[in-house]
Amino acid sequence: DAMDFHGATQAYLWGIPITSFANLQYYTDHVFKVRQGELVKTTNREQKLGILTANATTPYILATVNLSETGPFVVDLPAGAIAGMIDDFWQRPVTDLGLPGPDEGKGAKYLITPPGYSGEKPSGYAVFESPTNNIFIGIRLLDADQEVADALQAKVGTYAYRDRNDPPKNTFPAPSAQYFFGPPRGMAYWERLHEILNREVVAERDRLFMAMLKRVGIEKGRPFDPDERQKKLLEEAAFVGEAMAKAND
Repeated sequence: DAMDFHGATQAYLWGIPITSFANLQYYTDHVFKVRQGELVKTTNREQKLGILTANATTPYILATVNLSETGPFVVDLPAGAIAGMIDDFWQRPVTDLGLPGPDEGKGAKYLITPPGYSGEKPSGYAVFESPTNNIFIGIRLLDADQEVADALQAKVGTYAYRDRNDPPKNTFPAPSAQYFFGPPRGMAYWERLHEILNREVVAERDRLFMAMLKRVGIEKGRPFDPDERQKKLLEEAAFVGEAMAKAND
């Protein structure tokens, strides 16, 4: 039991990045109910309360995409005062966007492909392969003139490459409910971790953690149905793991 408990606390810390993005994706897909890649806009304090690192003044537009469902995905940026990034679901950068990105604020079409993609890589796009099936898109509108910022926002496109000839328009809805861009607590943490691991590729570097998780009932390709011993260990590990994460400065 002691070995499984300590393994679970380490797995908790390991899983925080992917579980946090998976939690945001849960809200975009099941609470806000927006399409894949639809950009949700946060402007005021109340709308930003769910984001740990947001500042008080900059408008943020955010989205998640499951590339295993959409295939290669386009982010079409206009020229202007925009900065952002595309991250994989382990919160590792796939590419920066806008001013800090390859386009340097001049605008570009970015094409993000799923892991192991061997299909078309068309000219006219900045092509990047994501190591994970799921990606996060985060963009900040930096122009102090609200009219200019709104005009730039209206030109931002996000759509599956297969829809490029008739792409859907972003409507930039505000969050329709309170949300949390971070890991859920307690047993909900392990449920979210199990769910996202079953939609993702497992990197060779992560096999040790997958072995730890198997001992407490979390296994790729199998339902999450822990027994009473495992539930007790997981509840305690979530409590201690969260405390360890909060103390890690």
